[in-house]
Amino acid sequence: MQTARGGGPRLEREVPQIGGQLDDERCKEVISFMNHLSDGKIIMLKMKETFEYRQRLIHNPAESHTVLSGFPRLLDTKGLTHQDFSLLFGPETSAKLLEKWHTFYKCKVIREAESLTTTPVLQSLLRSARNQHNDDCPVM
Repeated sequence: MQTARGGGPRLEREVPQIGGQLDDERCKEVISFMNHLSDGKIIMLKMKETFEYRQRLIHNPAESHTVLSGFPRLLDTKGLTHQDFSLLFGPETSAKLLEKWHTFYKCKVIREAESLTTTPVLQSLLRSARNQHNDDCPVM
């Protein structure tokens, strides 16, 4: 594991071992299945079961761009990002993120997203973020 001061999104972290994780083949089946689900509780459970698989995708430079297209429920199911953050960092750190999101992190995330290579999904997410709170963060 890489150690660096300050952390950040590019810091390589150990992924905690979460019980009930599925093997890669079963993850692929569940990912396909989730695209047809509407029950939020089942989606949350299936996303938890595929957490380690998703973390490997996120940290693989050749695959990281596929996370949102492979897991579109991250875009339309409230609480999934929070669940992943809680699994990765623990409930205390996750609660701190939620406390500081609107006052500290949101604008930084939007600015970082604006510097990424543009894609239709990214543009849609940026439009949505700007429309939700257009007076909080100045457009860069």
